[in-house]
Amino acid sequence: MKKIHIKRIIVPVFCLFSIEFLYFIFGVPTKNIFDGYLFQFCKETIQMLFTRCFLFLLSILTLNVLLISKNKVDITDLFVDFPRKLIKIFVLRMIIDLSVLLPISSIQLFTIQTILNTLYLYLLFVIIMGKHLSYSANKRFPHKQLLIAFILSIILFSYIGVYWLKYRYDLTQYNILLEKYVINIPDNFLFNVEFENDLLSSVYYWIVSIILYLMYSKQQNSDSRVSSNTYTVPVLIVRCFLCVLGVTILVIFKSLCFPYGIISHISMNHSNVISYSDIKEFDVNHKQLKIYRVSYNNNDKCCYSKNIVEVMYGNDKIKEFEDYIVNTERNLKKINNELTIYNGQAIMYVVGGKPVVILAKQINYMEQDDYLTNALKEIIQKGNFEYLECSYEYLKKYSPDFLEKVLSDFFYGTLSNDFSDNIDIDYIRSFSKSHLSLDFKDSE
Repeated sequence: MKKIHIKRIIVPVFCLFSIEFLYFIFGVPTKNIFDGYLFQFCKETIQMLFTRCFLFLLSILTLNVLLISKNKVDITDLFVDFPRKLIKIFVLRMIIDLSVLLPISSIQLFTIQTILNTLYLYLLFVIIMGKHLSYSANKRFPHKQLLIAFILSIILFSYIGVYWLKYRYDLTQYNILLEKYVINIPDNFLFNVEFENDLLSSVYYWIVSIILYLMYSKQQNSDSRVSSNTYTVPVLIVRCFLCVLGVTILVIFKSLCFPYGIISHISMNHSNVISYSDIKEFDVNHKQLKIYRVSYNNNDKCCYSKNIVEVMYGNDKIKEFEDYIVNTERNLKKINNELTIYNGQAIMYVVGGKPVVILAKQINYMEQDDYLTNALKEIIQKGNFEYLECSYEYLKKYSPDFLEKVLSDFFYGTLSNDFSDNIDIDYIRSFSKSHLSLDFKDSE
C-alpha cells in the first residue's frame, strides 16, 4: 500500500472544506433537511427548504465526483447509478432528521445529532462508493478500523462538546439567577453557545470527511490511472481558484435570492482611551465583535457577540480578558485611591510602582498573597458580593475567620449592597446560608 501524495489530496480536502464552509455560512451546520421550519408557513420556510435541499445535492455531487473519478467507470453507468444512490441517501437523511423531534434537552440532542451525523457520513461514503468499494481484488476496505476510529472520535467530540455546552449553559443560568431582571441578559449569552457549537460541528464533520477520503485514497492509490500531470502546481492552483470562485458565486446568489440564515456581515468596534495626565490611573478599552445572520423579513440579527476588555494603566495595556459577566454597569469602580475593580471580573492595584491585574476567575487557584487578601476584605466589606463568591475557596483557605463573619453579615443583611445591586438579594442570602451550614456549622 503506497503512501498518499500530498498533491493528490489538496483539491479534495479543499472541496470538502468548501462544502462544510457553505453549510456553516448558510446556517445549516447540522446538515438537516427536515426541521421544525416545515411546520411554519411563511416565505422563509421556502428559503430554508431550498437552501437545505441544494446543499444536500451539492454535497452528494461533490463526493460522488471525488470518490468515483479515480476509477475507470462507464459514464452511462454513473448516470444510472446516481439516482439510486440519491434516493438511498435521501431516505437515510430523513430518518436521521427525525431526531430533531425528540423531546430532550439541547445537550442530549447535540450528542445524538453528532453520533447520527457521523454515522450518516460513513454510510454516505459507502453508498456513493457502491460497487467501487472493493475495486481491487486483493484489497478490502477496512471497515473495522474505520468503525473503531469513528467510535473514538464520537466519544471525544461528544465529551468536549457536552462539557462546553454545559459550561456555557450553566454560566447563563447562573447570571439569570443573579439578575433581578432577565431582560438585562444580552444576546451573546443566548446565541454564542449555538454559534460556537455550529462552528465546532462544522470543523468536526470536515475532519471526519477527510479521514474517509484519505482511507479511500490510501486503498486506491496504487490502482490510480490518473496521470501525474494532473497534480502539477499550476493545475492545483487553478482548481482551487475555481472552487473558491464557485463558493463565492453561490454565496452571492444565496444573499440576493434566498438570504434567510446566511451570515450577512461582521462588525468590529474598538474604544480607545487616551490619558494626558502625568498621574497614571487604571482605565479600560472595549473591543466588540458581532456577527449577524439574516433573520425574518430580511432583518439582520446578531448570532454571535464577543466583548474584550483591555485594562490600561496610563496609556499602556496591562491585560485583556473576555467580558462575560452580565451587568447593567460595565465601568471601573474605585474602592479607594489604590484599589479598583471592574464588573466583578478583575481587581487592579499597584504594588511597588508596578500595576497588578488579577482576574476573579483566577483567585481560587492562587497562593496566599497578603496584599490580595487585604484587597478582597476591603472590596467585600463594601458589599461587593460577587467577589466573595469568586474568591470563596481562597478565603476559606487563607482567611476563614473573615469568611465566616462576612457570610453571616450578608445573610443578616448588615452589609451594604450598593455595588452589587444587580444581584438578587434572595440569592445572596441563600448562598450565605448554605455555605455557613456546610463549612461553618458552629455559626448556625
